[in-house]
Amino acid sequence: MSISVDKQVRNVSQSQTTFADSVSATPGQQVEFRLIVSASGNTAAQDVNLTDTLPAGFSLSSGATQSHWSSLNSGNTQTVYLTAQIADNSNFSCGTTTRTNTASVTASNANSASDTAQVNVTRTSSCGGGGGSSRHLSLTKEVRNLTQGGNYSSSVQANLNDRVQFRLTVENTSSST
Repeated sequence: MSISVDKQVRNVSQSQTTFADSVSATPGQQVEFRLIVSASGNTAAQDVNLTDTLPAGFSLSSGATQSHWSSLNSGNTQTVYLTAQIADNSNFSCGTTTRTNTASVTASNANSASDTAQVNVTRTSSCGGGGGSSRHLSLTKEVRNLTQGGNYSSSVQANLNDRVQFRLTVENTSSST
């Protein structure tokens, strides 16, 4: 008997329709996590408990961070969706902060398992140079899959051995240089 969990995320505020292991977001946006619990082996998993731990700066908007099933038959899955609100600018440093969301699953007659999904939160608002300076820089990071083709976006699906290319754009958003 074996049990596993697959955790992925998408940015709801950016109207993303596909889930990935990692997404980009800004403070105040909403993300949705998808957790798929699977059982395999020659018997059903018993007393299955799923726990999701939201990272700092994230609050639960919908769903539950804990789920329980008395049994999960081999070959079957259970899917759980959680939506989380990302806190405002004051909770993040200027630049990009990576927050990792972890899900763990246990069963009374199987091993335990866990998986993570990452949200790269980029704060560009109110990130001046300090000291009364009116200089502001913004940094945008985009990626595209060279192997599969496609345009730059905030996230991309990639298979093992696919080549991806990143583009970093730094922009002076103030009137001074």
